[in-house]
Amino acid sequence: MKASAEIRIENLTMAYGQRIIQQDLNFEIHSGEVMAIMGGSGCGKSTLLRHLLGLREPAKGNIFFGDQSFTDANLKMRQSILRKCGVLYQGGALWSSMTVGENVALPIEEFTGHSKSKIRELVRFKLSLVGLGGFENYYPAEISGGMKKRAGLARALALDPEILFLDEPSAGLDPVSSRRLDETIIELKESLGSTIVMVTHELPSIFSVADRAVFLDVHEKRMTAIGKPADLLKNPPSKSLHQFLTRNFTEYSNETN
Repeated sequence: MKASAEIRIENLTMAYGQRIIQQDLNFEIHSGEVMAIMGGSGCGKSTLLRHLLGLREPAKGNIFFGDQSFTDANLKMRQSILRKCGVLYQGGALWSSMTVGENVALPIEEFTGHSKSKIRELVRFKLSLVGLGGFENYYPAEISGGMKKRAGLARALALDPEILFLDEPSAGLDPVSSRRLDETIIELKESLGSTIVMVTHELPSIFSVADRAVFLDVHEKRMTAIGKPADLLKNPPSKSLHQFLTRNFTEYSNETN
């Protein structure tokens, strides 16, 4: 049976003024899967994420969440849709003047009527989900880069989102921290059943975390492949995709064998 579409992109063209970034994108993100949006630098991965979050408007086309057009929705409807989403930004994007616990508590305080004791309980739980139990009172400057990413992930989980958007989650991390974050993402998917959209160019993350991946070709300015990463590696439909998937694959294979 075909999986239901959580997000559907139809005939989407993204542009900055007259400069086309990607055109005629058509694909679905299925409920409960990890979808990697991959491609080389400048291909439009993060731009696509901004379109999915309503931070940029399409030059053409439509984005659907379920049966609801996000592109045509009014502000109130967009806010309702986005309340079901959580976002991990590049670098974690934590407020430096607030503790880790206060960062995670912020969306809960803003959008729920929970008591202070209930919020503290939820913060401890969300941090424990990402392996940061006991770090509530640390400031971002006092923890490592990998821990900042996981703290950002805990904040993204604060309101129990149905969909998680992860923008280059492993970027800038050492191999050990990157692998730990990948393992955390897999555990969250299995335990929470969330749909995860992950923007990345990191091959270890693509092959270990993603159920499917879509490739945005920077030269052709369109999507040239979609499927399971292992299948795309075996039968790449284009030279660009083959080069992308094999650039560091030897090192990755040696690490995991």
